[in-house]
Amino acid sequence: MATLTQLRSKVTDVVRDSYLRNINLVDYINRGVTAIAGGMVSGFPGPDGRPAVTSPLPDLFTNTTITTITDTYKVVLAGTFQRNLQYCCNAAGTELDIYGSMVRFAQDYQNLDSTAAVASVIEQGGFLYYQGAPAATEVLTIHYFRKPVDMALGTSTPDGIPEHLHYSLLVNYAAYQIYELIGKDAEAARHKTFFKEALIDLELSIPYDTRSVFLGS
Repeated sequence: MATLTQLRSKVTDVVRDSYLRNINLVDYINRGVTAIAGGMVSGFPGPDGRPAVTSPLPDLFTNTTITTITDTYKVVLAGTFQRNLQYCCNAAGTELDIYGSMVRFAQDYQNLDSTAAVASVIEQGGFLYYQGAPAATEVLTIHYFRKPVDMALGTSTPDGIPEHLHYSLLVNYAAYQIYELIGKDAEAARHKTFFKEALIDLELSIPYDTRSVFLGS
């Protein structure tokens, strides 16, 4: 398993440029972990050739509880939330409907003023919207994929990234980003290709039933 110290050393070996002294390599490596976890353009097309985004990282799957607010129809999601609300239930364990479209949610709940028990939710812009919005608070349980934890210590390891892809993903991500920054386009393109190849390896390593979410769905 690659540590932050080892990853920084490898990036330094790959990107042999004096400009490196002006760059915080830790930021670039952590940025790579966050970008991969958040979803990037997939190497595999979706139905009818539509583009797709890469799947969430299974190791980042988690759950928490969230309490509704009585005088509104939305509540801020946990600060660890990154993507893909997977499941939501009330305190009795009853599963709630999760909408995939804010347009459809607004069409079905035009005034967002139902005072019935919560039956439907949608995640949008860092908020969990719910309808109804009962007079008494409700505690909901949500399952989702969290943000990866940034590496800070030299012994830290990449959160959620499979061990066999630590170097090929994160070193090449940092290298192509840095080469783009300093205007070395040929080297940037070379390492971006290596990164994309590693990203395909990542997708193939994820269980099929958790694979890509299609853009625009």
